[in-house]
Amino acid sequence: MGPRIDLYRRGLKRIRKDKEILGGEPVFNGTRVAVRHIGGMRTRGEPVERILADYPELTADDVEFARLYTEAHPLVDRLKSGAVGSAI
Repeated sequence: MGPRIDLYRRGLKRIRKDKEILGGEPVFNGTRVAVRHIGGMRTRGEPVERILADYPELTADDVEFARLYTEAHPLVDRLKSGAVGSAI
């Protein structure tokens, strides 16, 4: 468990949340690449090598961190302000 925690801690230093970038969705520093996007790709089985080919600014550790982050911080369905439940 120790190496995963170390990877997670290092990864947290590589991300940024800014309302002006993707509405505050966590991205990797210096990019507009959403952490959850990369984590979702990895969780769905996309090979690290293929992700890195598409996102050369990332490292293999970034990709594995994104997977851990996505698992630890799942998106929760959010209604837009003023929205009412759907009618069926």
